[in-house]
Order: sequence, then structure tokens, then C-alpha cells
Amino acid sequence: MRTSRPVLNVSITLRALPLLERFEAARRLGFEQVELWWPFDSPTPGEGEVSSLVAALDDAGTRLRGLNLFAGDMPAGERGVASNPERAGELTANLDAVLAIAEATGCRLFNCLYGHRDERWSEQQQAETADQAIAGAADRLAALDGVVLIECLAQGENGAYPLTSLEHCAAVADRANALSTHGNVAPLLDLYHLARNGFDIVESAAQWAKRVAHCQIADAPGRHEPGTGDLPLREAIDTLYANGYQGLVAGEFVPASPEGPTTAWVEDLGW
Repeated sequence: MRTSRPVLNVSITLRALPLLERFEAARRLGFEQVELWWPFDSPTPGEGEVSSLVAALDDAGTRLRGLNLFAGDMPAGERGVASNPERAGELTANLDAVLAIAEATGCRLFNCLYGHRDERWSEQQQAETADQAIAGAADRLAALDGVVLIECLAQGENGAYPLTSLEHCAAVADRANALSTHGNVAPLLDLYHLARNGFDIVESAAQWAKRVAHCQIADAPGRHEPGTGDLPLREAIDTLYANGYQGLVAGEFVPASPEGPTTAWVEDLGW
């Protein structure tokens, strides 16, 4: 059963607007629930920056449902720091600000991008670094009933990012859960990234419905609104919920029009 209307990822769908204006724009489009990539340049923003973010969410009447942990310089191509032995400490330092935002907003879903494969270290060294960093984040966020999400990304679009399947994500989650106290690490189901990596998204939805803790969608090719490409997104979402999924679905797409995102897809997908 679908739990609520979709969430809108304002970091990508409304990126043409200044950060603090995106929540009101989302509300005008009919979205009361939003999610964010890490919205600050630093893993340790000042109290004023955090307060301004929370105030903008409140003023718009929007609820923050998902937040990416600090992932490095995303515009420059970085995709996380958890597996980098020189930078995993930045993820740990990030948690004070994450907890402050979570306490103020009620956000309970936290996406932790794994980081690129780096030949300066062995795969085992990077895996052990990531396992410890993710488990540490999960233990701290468990105090607020938080769940840490592990996401696979599309090959060819995200550098040397090593997690390209839900099996990869589940393996990382299992290792981190074995090290943590609360077992609150879970895969994230991103139908766009899975499709780009050659997976059947309907079969994936059926197989992973009871294991994943969040779902994100965009159409392909193009990564635009659902309905602009050829992915069977409605069938995949129907299958996901029919097989026991109880979480949220978030639109995480690049608007096809320079005028901004459209909303017809919400009804087209069954909401």
C-alpha cells in the first residue's frame, strides 16, 4: 500500500533556485515532503546556516524526509568520502550537523554515498574504512531512529563508484550492520541507476521490496520526469508496494524543461 504522495528531491529538480527558495517552490508544486543532497560546501556548517535551512523548511510548510550525508564536492564529480582512508573522518565530523538537522526536522533517512575506488589503497582497505565509517554513522543516528542508506549509481556517469547493484549495497549494509549496535543500515532502491546498469527494474522491485528502505525514481534515457523515457516506472512502483515495501518514493530527476519540473507524473504513477 502506498504510504503517501511522492517526495521531491529539491537538490536536483530545483537546482536553478537558491537553496532556501527551493522549499517554497516545492510547496507551490504540491509537494509537502522533500529530500536533499548535503546542502552545504562544508561537512561542518555553522549554526546559522543550519538554522536558516530549518527555518526555510518550516516557513514553506515542507517536511524533510531524506538527507544525504556529506559526500565531498559533488559538482566536481566526487561521490562520497566513506571509503577514503584520508577523508572518512569528514563523514564522522559531519554527524553533529546532521543530528542537529534531524532533531529539528524529524528527518530519519540518511543516504551515505560510498566514495570512488582509489588505487592508492586496496579494495579491502577501502571496504574496511567504509564499513567502520558507515557503522559509526549508523550508531549515532540510531539515537533518533535514523536509517543509513547505501546507494548504487549508474556506471559511466559517476566516476569510479564501485557500487553498481543492489547486491553490492546489501553487502555493504550487512558488513556495517555487523559492526554496529542497531543494524540500521539498508539499501536504497534507485530505479534510474539500476536501469542504467542493465537491471530489470520490475524484477528488482519484486526481489528487494522488503529489504530496501527508500526508493528514488527518474526516467531513462535522460534522467528526466517519469513519462519522458521508456522505463516501466508505474509497474515497478506497483510491484514494489505489492511485495511489502512500506517506505517512500522520491522524484530525483533533472527537469526536462528549462522552466522547471512538471508534476503530471505524480498522477500518472498512481498517486
